[in-house]
Amino acid sequence: MQENRLRRRALPIAALLLAWLSLAAVGCSGSGPAAPAVGEVPAWQLASAQPSSIRPLGRCRVDVNRQIPASLITPLCEEFSLVLVSDEPSWSMLCSRCYLTPASRPLDFANGAVVGLIADVGECASRDWPTQLQVARVLDGEGWLEFSFTGGIFYPVKTAGYLDLAYVPGLKSVQMVQVGRRSFILRPSHGQEQPDSSWSAFRP
Repeated sequence: MQENRLRRRALPIAALLLAWLSLAAVGCSGSGPAAPAVGEVPAWQLASAQPSSIRPLGRCRVDVNRQIPASLITPLCEEFSLVLVSDEPSWSMLCSRCYLTPASRPLDFANGAVVGLIADVGECASRDWPTQLQVARVLDGEGWLEFSFTGGIFYPVKTAGYLDLAYVPGLKSVQMVQVGRRSFILRPSHGQEQPDSSWSAFRP
């Protein structure tokens, strides 16, 4: 008898617990699932995304410390830094400081961004430009960028870096950067992107 009473008392408690768990699982707002936040696109999906169009904008030699605001730069390693420009005022300022000719057609920063790679590799013995954006994959605003790196003879002197710039439609944030055989995974941190050094690596 006592066992049956305990069972009868436990049933309402179990029903209430089950109902609470159901509400917690689906959410109480009724607004449906939230949109994915930046940084939630799986790397494998981004890597398999179709290449986006790339609009080259120009090249120049730059003094990173004097010409480019720190807010636009994400250092990747000692030799390379990523530049990401997401609005017109920043782009105009960059063009002015780096003596770049503004794009002939307006850039749509509401639906894309300007990216660039600074190569601080010394002075190239030839006239070849060491880097170029080859592939840009974009999915839900996040980007996977692949830059080529042309090796050769570089004089080990402290000189202006090599900056190559391009506009990528749809780009809002950068998750992955490849420079030649080197790969860098970036993770958002306090509204800006910082490379996670534990994931930066050489690729064979």
